[in-house]
Amino acid sequence: RGDRGLGGKMGLGTGGPRGRRTAERRSKRLDLDDLGSLLGGPPATGTGETASPEQKARTAQLAQEGRLLPDAPLHADRLRAMDAKVRYLAASVDTRAVPLKDVRIEVQLKDGVLRLSPASFSFPQGNLELWLTLDGTQDPAATNLDVRLSKVLMDQLTPKVDGVPALAGTLDGRASMAGRGNSVRDFAAHANGRMGLAMNGGR
Repeated sequence: RGDRGLGGKMGLGTGGPRGRRTAERRSKRLDLDDLGSLLGGPPATGTGETASPEQKARTAQLAQEGRLLPDAPLHADRLRAMDAKVRYLAASVDTRAVPLKDVRIEVQLKDGVLRLSPASFSFPQGNLELWLTLDGTQDPAATNLDVRLSKVLMDQLTPKVDGVPALAGTLDGRASMAGRGNSVRDFAAHANGRMGLAMNGGR
């Protein structure tokens, strides 16, 4: 599913014990719903969105459960079935809340281990970077996650009160987690790690 067109090139290799796929894709805009679906999350189903009846039912079920994280199962055997190298670039992101642009995602899958190194997003000022390693040779899958925020101007992300941003300052942060699970929800329930935030000139 996608609300934005894609361009680029793809390749498929058939030599060796597993197939190998390479791809370089570009788009002017990325709908964040499409990215969330890769993690097992349901798409948005409001007016103007493209979603199947099954996806709409899944979205309604998740809302009824009051859950934040999806529990769609990860099929680790699919990670072991092939190798891949994928690069994706987008100029802007449809988030309906946070202004993001200049998306860059690089994924490598080899011998059942998937590495995202990194996925990067730019705010009007500041950056978000995410590194992820998912080892599909283990059951449950083992995941290491590292998220970093740098020089994000909070006055561009918070609502205004009497014409003045409710929160201002430059935010830096980092979160590192490791755990095992065959869904996003299962991983989050069993993960351990650290998170730190620091603000300069906060008010």
